[in-house]
Amino acid sequence: MASKLCSCDHLPASAQEALACAQKWDNAVQRMMKTYAGAKFAINAGRGGANAAQRFEDRAEVLHQAMAHRHHCQLMAEQLRKRPLMLKA
Repeated sequence: MASKLCSCDHLPASAQEALACAQKWDNAVQRMMKTYAGAKFAINAGRGGANAAQRFEDRAEVLHQAMAHRHHCQLMAEQLRKRPLMLKA
C-alpha cells in the first residue's frame, strides 16, 4: 500500500515537489498508524488468534517503511532549499 503513493526512485526537481512527496507519505503514515494501533489492540485484547502477531509485525514493517520514505522526502526538500556549495579556487 505504501509503495503506491510515490516512487522515491527519482530525484525531485524542486523543493516543492519533494515537500509534496513528503506530504503524501505523511498522510500514509497517519493512516498506517491507525492500522498498527488496531493490530496492537487485537493482540492486547487476545483477539485475532494465531495470525494476530503476524499481522502486527506486517503492519509495523509497512509503517516503518512509510516513515523512512517520508524522512527521505523531507531530507531531499531540505537539500534542495539550500544553496549549492561553491568552491573557491
